[in-house]
Amino acid sequence: MNSLGKLIIMLTLLTLTFTLLASPVEADTATLTVKVLTVDGEPLKNAHLEIRNSTNNEVVATGETGSAGKASFSLELYNYSITVYYPAGHEVGSGNVNLNETKTVTISVDVISGWTIRVYDKKERDPVEGANVTITHQGDSSIKYWRLTDENGKAGFGPIPCDSNYEVVVKFRGEEHDEGAKSPTAGDVKVKLPLYRVVLTILDRKSSPVEGVLVELREELDVDPIASATSDLDGEAVLKLIPNGNYYLTAKLKGITVYQTEGKDITVLNDDVSEEITVNAVKLNVTVMDADGEDVMKNYTLTGKLIKNGEVVAEATAADGILHFGHTPFETYKLEIAFGDLELYSETYEVNVDTAEGSVKALFYDVEFEVNASALANASLARALSGELSIQGLEIRFEVEDWKASLRNVPRSEAYTVTLFRGGEEVAEIKPVKIVRDDQAVKLNLTGYRIILTTLNLDEKPVSAEVKVYLPGVGVVTSFETNESGRGESGQLLPLTYEVEALIEGSPARRESVKLENMDASMTLILDVKDMVFRIFDRDGEDLLGNVSLQLIRGSLKRSASQLENKTIIVKNLPIGEYRVIVSYYGFKVLDRMIDISRELDEEDLKAMGVLDAELIFLDSRKKPLDGGVVKLSFGGISLEREIGEKGRVYFENLPNITMSLEAFYRGVKLSLEPSEFDLTRDGMRVTVISSVHKLAAKVLRGDGKPLRVGQALVYLNDILESSYNLTDGNEISERLPEGELRIVVKYRGREAGLLETYLERSIEDLAVYSTVFPLTLHLYDPDGNPVQGALILVKDDLGMIAEEASDERGVAEILLPAGSYEASIMIDNRSYDVALAFEKSRTISFLYPASGGGGFELAISAGAINLAISGYAISRVSRRRPGGGRRGRRARSRPRRVPRV
Repeated sequence: MNSLGKLIIMLTLLTLTFTLLASPVEADTATLTVKVLTVDGEPLKNAHLEIRNSTNNEVVATGETGSAGKASFSLELYNYSITVYYPAGHEVGSGNVNLNETKTVTISVDVISGWTIRVYDKKERDPVEGANVTITHQGDSSIKYWRLTDENGKAGFGPIPCDSNYEVVVKFRGEEHDEGAKSPTAGDVKVKLPLYRVVLTILDRKSSPVEGVLVELREELDVDPIASATSDLDGEAVLKLIPNGNYYLTAKLKGITVYQTEGKDITVLNDDVSEEITVNAVKLNVTVMDADGEDVMKNYTLTGKLIKNGEVVAEATAADGILHFGHTPFETYKLEIAFGDLELYSETYEVNVDTAEGSVKALFYDVEFEVNASALANASLARALSGELSIQGLEIRFEVEDWKASLRNVPRSEAYTVTLFRGGEEVAEIKPVKIVRDDQAVKLNLTGYRIILTTLNLDEKPVSAEVKVYLPGVGVVTSFETNESGRGESGQLLPLTYEVEALIEGSPARRESVKLENMDASMTLILDVKDMVFRIFDRDGEDLLGNVSLQLIRGSLKRSASQLENKTIIVKNLPIGEYRVIVSYYGFKVLDRMIDISRELDEEDLKAMGVLDAELIFLDSRKKPLDGGVVKLSFGGISLEREIGEKGRVYFENLPNITMSLEAFYRGVKLSLEPSEFDLTRDGMRVTVISSVHKLAAKVLRGDGKPLRVGQALVYLNDILESSYNLTDGNEISERLPEGELRIVVKYRGREAGLLETYLERSIEDLAVYSTVFPLTLHLYDPDGNPVQGALILVKDDLGMIAEEASDERGVAEILLPAGSYEASIMIDNRSYDVALAFEKSRTISFLYPASGGGGFELAISAGAINLAISGYAISRVSRRRPGGGRRGRRARSRPRRVPRV
């Protein structure tokens, strides 16, 4: 350490500053804060502190300073000595403190916060980056630091102890340079290494300076260069920081090696070196010609690229047909030439002194266009047109004469657009147009646009018309017709301005102009024709008729009508004038006269004098009006149906004055009529018709001739049920029926109990229908001959229960039954007695049963009124059944039962 450094340290130690903070932690302890500063007054972080009791020299605390250079300790109130180490184990300062008087102490130590060493070349021109600078403490060799210099050649150290000098050693590119002992407190250190410059002047094969050449110096060819530089506009390249030695020199232009020494031809020895080299490169200029090599492509801005191994080595743009690539290494390249996105050349090109001023034939072709207008309705208009061939960034104008045009030196492309003009108006755009070879003939197929026309009459309704299309100054170019919907369209036309004229039966009706512009044009013409609405009424003008057809005739013109749902008739698109009108009704002519159709006339009401009304009156065989039915009136294949109304009347309105045929139906049966046809000769004609409908009046009787007031009577005509009568409401039948097979069926409790069949061909008013229902009268007596009241009689047949009756106070029960076989059960005093009956007419039966103690009871039967004292009777034994069973009941059930038949 020099004398100045020692003086600074001694002064620092003598000027320790003590600051008292009156904030004791406890009565006998306090917090001691130690602040450590470097010699240049900066807080020292990570300084190691050791505190000893000044009395017994015992270590009472250790610690480390923080980022502010401070450390705090809680200590008893004694005197202490403080030692500072940095780094650990290396004492750089100390101090004493009486904690009774001072709680904060600042110690300045032999540490400097920063020290810079700068490394340059020998002539102090070029800072050395990446040099390894190592400093070693002379007093303690364990304290050693190293840094790499930055781009400015600087290596910064600190904080470091400064109580001794440092040995400075610099290593660069494997060479070690010992700079001797240096004091950190003496300021920054400059180190000059034995490094020099190599200055190269680079020329091409034509002795011109070459810019952009990368030169490299290598100790061996297979190792990384120790230095590199790029030549400037003057061809000069400066390689810096070159140590003494012999070197290989390599030069590259655009990534390609253009120069290399055979040996270590560059020698550096304690000074700068200057050399001049000639590289394998030359300025390259390529002239672009058309495909046949006749013309230089001066009218195009072309882009050229030199490609090597898939990488673009050089690019150039030519506005005069020459690509100026600048200095280019000698090599074989792929040369690509393009106009915009169009690739026009892609071949190999070898660069050397002889080809430095070369030329190539690019894909520029001569082409002939031929206009094909066969798809157009006006093809002759395409004989002479102006044209433009275009692609992005390119427009070539030309003229078409006799459908042809020739162009020279057109870049190859498959995506051209050709636009054609006539008289300044664009008439076609054709794309893509492909130009792919020299002297190519290209057909330009023209398509056009259509005039889509709607022709309407004065009522703005569709009308069919003949249409002619004119081009001013040329005449008619095409014609077409609109259909019944008023719609029509021309053939394809060039997009120009035309005049469109519509004609009806050869007469002009309207003319207007239209301009076609790159799309079909729709237009509407209102013609001098109109729709006429006709309404056809009957003779007296009251009823609007349907089923009408109408024809209008004027010379050779014939128009038919159509009828709407509202019975109006429309004749569409009718020219103005006088017409003969013929009206047919259901196909029969009912009107023939002349009418005048004017512009002001929209509707015409006509009266059909041949349309008449008729009234029909339908009577039955007794000449009484029918009360219903349906009548069909027919004429000429037309059939009209009406229901027969009150008093047998049917009114038919609006009939043609021809022969009418009649059919009538009553209850679904076709009737015989008189008359069955008639001639309608006058309006309101009345016709009386006699039909085969007859009156039927009948009574339903029991088998004994008395009225039957129970059950049903069913009336069938031709096996079809016409009516059903509930006999409970009365036994009379009254019907009006058409002629046919009549059948009346009597039903009694679901059983057929009577039938009458006959053919109804006239009215019958006194018919008696006898049923098979007869009365069965039962008299019940006990053994003493007294009437039994409340006995229950149940009668069954094969279908089940048919009657149930109880005897009255006279012991009598009367039951109505159809003739047949039955089983009867008689319930008396909880006993049941079964009897089988064969019943065919009215019968009276008496029952007498014995006392309960006997082995049986006797049954007396009489066919008339019974007098027990004098009547004769037959006696039979019948079974007795006791409800509930028991021994007697089981024995009784086990005996064979004998049932008397009556």
